[in-house]
Amino acid sequence: MKEYSSYTTADFLNDDLFLFWYYSGEGDYYRKIIADCPDREPYLKEAMERLAALKWEKPVLPPKEVDNACLKLEQAIQNRKMSQRKYRLYKMRWWSASVAAAILILFVSVEVIWKSAPAIDYLALLQVNDSVFMSGKTQLFVDDQLKETFEGNPDLAYDQMATDAGEGEFNKLVVSYGKRARVTLCDGTKIWANAGTVLLYPTHFEDKKREIYVDGEIYIDVTPNPEKPFIIKTSDMGVKVLGTSFNVSAYREDVEKSVVLVTGKVEVTASNGESVRILPNDRFRQSTDKYVVDKVNVEDYVSWKEGRLSFKNTELGGILKQLSRYYNVRIDYDKQQQITCSGKLNLDDTIEQILNTITETAPVVISKENNVYKVTIKKK
Repeated sequence: MKEYSSYTTADFLNDDLFLFWYYSGEGDYYRKIIADCPDREPYLKEAMERLAALKWEKPVLPPKEVDNACLKLEQAIQNRKMSQRKYRLYKMRWWSASVAAAILILFVSVEVIWKSAPAIDYLALLQVNDSVFMSGKTQLFVDDQLKETFEGNPDLAYDQMATDAGEGEFNKLVVSYGKRARVTLCDGTKIWANAGTVLLYPTHFEDKKREIYVDGEIYIDVTPNPEKPFIIKTSDMGVKVLGTSFNVSAYREDVEKSVVLVTGKVEVTASNGESVRILPNDRFRQSTDKYVVDKVNVEDYVSWKEGRLSFKNTELGGILKQLSRYYNVRIDYDKQQQITCSGKLNLDDTIEQILNTITETAPVVISKENNVYKVTIKKK
């Protein structure tokens, strides 16, 4: 069934035969689609769910208008060029007035379906099983189906002129622990994703906005476009920009989320709905429903994208927390015995090499028991 092999939800909603089958209950449309194109079943089911979500009162039309509605739909079906396949056209005179009117409404404007159907919960799509992060390979899902796996730190790029991807197609990139990834979007925007991050983005952006979803940490260099703002959404906050570069740390399990601005200007929407504009070298920090803005050394927050951790007079506990997440290991440390450190760590090293480097430069002792690293400060 060549014609349906690339159908999306929108295609089914614009398909006259699908609409006829759905509202009349006649024929074996569903069975034929699934038999010939089994991979289209999720899209077909979503189209059915969207129709089921529509709420309207069933209109009653005079018999003459019913006949006219049926005739128009029958003519539309006959005019479709069905390649290499013949479909039997059903007699539709017996349709009830309510079904005919409903079909006519949909036939005139399918747009009502998209406005009435529940919005897709993209943030829910960011949730993945922890085993995916522990696979050691970064994975790319397209419309929630695994498409490709990558060794090392992949660099993906999307061609603005590409036409092989479906409109509205969403990509989900899951970055494994101990890895990083870079994505160049179709508009030229570059995104660096840190370990343990899930990034959801479209192959092509809509006409009026550019929107992505993040659970984790990214550094992003947004291609300027005043007519099409760039929006980043996380579980607790949103960031709106026109063209700038900044770091977003918004792991779902973290109480504190942050945005560190490198260049340009961004508007952050806090969880309480309040909007805050920040400038270069500003850090927006949010914990529950409270937030603060302070000045920071941006290099400490964005160096990870180059494969290293840079820090200056940074509390050791904060450094160990970053290492714990990046390598997916447990590191116990008494926060009451806080010390500060300055230096650089190579994220291409193993966790053992990293911790050995710390012991050589800081007054600490590190031991390991039952896969748990314990860091203690040396007694004077």
